[in-house]
Amino acid sequence: MDATVRRTRPVVRYLRDEEGNRVAYTVHGNGPELVLPAWWISHVDKDWDQPSFRGFLQTLGEHFRVIRYDRPGVGLSDRDTAPRSLESETRLLARVIDTAARESSVSMLAFSCGCPVSMMYAAENPSAVGKICVYGGYLSGGDIATPEVRAAVVALVRAHWGAGSRTLADIFLPGASRQDVDALSQQQRISTSPETAADLLELTYEMDITDTISKVTNEVLVLHRSGDRAIPCEAGRRLSASLPGAQFVAFEGRAHPPWFGNRDEVLTSVVAFLSGDSMLRSGPAPSATAGAELHLDTANRTLVIDGDPISLTALEYGVMHYLFQHDGQVVTRDELLEHVWKTPFAGSNKVDVLMTALRKKMGDHAQSVETVAGHGYRLRGGFSKSA
Repeated sequence: MDATVRRTRPVVRYLRDEEGNRVAYTVHGNGPELVLPAWWISHVDKDWDQPSFRGFLQTLGEHFRVIRYDRPGVGLSDRDTAPRSLESETRLLARVIDTAARESSVSMLAFSCGCPVSMMYAAENPSAVGKICVYGGYLSGGDIATPEVRAAVVALVRAHWGAGSRTLADIFLPGASRQDVDALSQQQRISTSPETAADLLELTYEMDITDTISKVTNEVLVLHRSGDRAIPCEAGRRLSASLPGAQFVAFEGRAHPPWFGNRDEVLTSVVAFLSGDSMLRSGPAPSATAGAELHLDTANRTLVIDGDPISLTALEYGVMHYLFQHDGQVVTRDELLEHVWKTPFAGSNKVDVLMTALRKKMGDHAQSVETVAGHGYRLRGGFSKSA
């Protein structure tokens, strides 16, 4: 095992749920509390061996104190357990938060079938939850697939876990390398039994928060990939439409797990939303900005402020590069979508979400990038690029 993997692997801890089951959980990172409600199948220890997953979680840990856990029946939690329900999953989430969280209010990043559980908990405990970011979520299991398809997938998993896990891996990662698909298929099989996998898949399809969603008053961001085959993008849109004031962002791509594909784009949106930053208003720049030395180092693809290099994601660098090319000019969101994201998808707020993350990195000099209300953004003149 690589020394870096061993050194960064979070310590596994245990708690007892209301039925006495041992539940494995981990905590890593520093910052505000961020809880990841359990998804279909997980393994808090072996999941860390996957480079894509580990990179995703490590980045979250740079901004938050991240809490995740295995529900009973999977991973390192007790395997021989009673059937699960939306209510028992919600009570388990409450137990994990009560045990592991240090603060009176937590934010949540709810992935896939963790979404209904997060919403149910938020509806029942509004003061205990801050912001909720949902990725690949849904309102009702009926939005995922037809009854015939759902029944067929559950039957396959129950009858032949090898074939079932491979089928689901292909659905979760369409177009991925054979190595990634094989690894995910194997990870599912070692993380739970075929009977439990089928039962939890049925629970995924059965969960419905249609009658509860109106009680959720938290600020919510709903993220989805447009080509997701496991949970259709339209399910995410319907969820977002059921939450007054919720933001919806659709990304290009087909992978269901957020740590595959264009994960930097997903992470940028997640961190920007949950970090608490709001979009800065346009207006006179603070005096600290006026004397700043700001330039874009194209050789190292970094932003340099007063001699200090600031690391950027690929998308953040693309946006800054385009703004520097049009120094002092107003650049519209549609221009950035076309030239940086390479998509004409107008109406998305993904540019605003990325800009929030970018300005957070710029600190006191954030207003060097000015918001021009109703139009877009402008880099205040006088800055330079360096080779």
